[in-house]
Amino acid sequence: MRQENEALGAETAHKIVSAQSQETALALASSDVLFRMIRPYLFLLDTDIFPHPISKISEDRKTIKAAKSKLASLAALEALTVVWKESQFVDDDALLIAGMTRSFIEIPLTKHSLSKACCDNAGVTDPAKVHSAQSDINRIFKAAELFGLIARKDKIGNRVPIEGTELLNKLMHEFHGRNALQIHELYRETCPEFGTPGDAA
Repeated sequence: MRQENEALGAETAHKIVSAQSQETALALASSDVLFRMIRPYLFLLDTDIFPHPISKISEDRKTIKAAKSKLASLAALEALTVVWKESQFVDDDALLIAGMTRSFIEIPLTKHSLSKACCDNAGVTDPAKVHSAQSDINRIFKAAELFGLIARKDKIGNRVPIEGTELLNKLMHEFHGRNALQIHELYRETCPEFGTPGDAA
């Protein structure tokens, strides 16, 4: 009887360990997917963007280093993706197919409006955190402008709208396009029985 209880306890412990191992395995796989999706962005910055600063202060090595570091952040990737989504390079048909809409129609896309939208989406209301977010967006936009990814439009009152450039459009297409292919391959590896997304039945 004692041996049976010990065997049952060992089996239960094995099941618990197995569940924990599965959870850990999923976390590891998720981290691998995340890094595989981020690497192309950093690679494209190094090869296509960073070698060609366009600002008059491009000789300022300290400024260039700080701008590179800021653009290589997830916050910058998110902000630039929003700018791209709102740009003239993304038409209404593409947004419709993607199930998205423009976020800046009634108000122009500015540093302030984007930082406010990010805070609202994240539920951030603390004044200090809102101010920090605004400062971060300001640094991201300065860095993006330095490398020709965004441009300023004509002022509307005291607001200065910004827009994505052709260079930003190229960067976003290259980066998100590569990720779309990675997701496609991952789908085929993990769900081969369902075939390829978009295949006819």
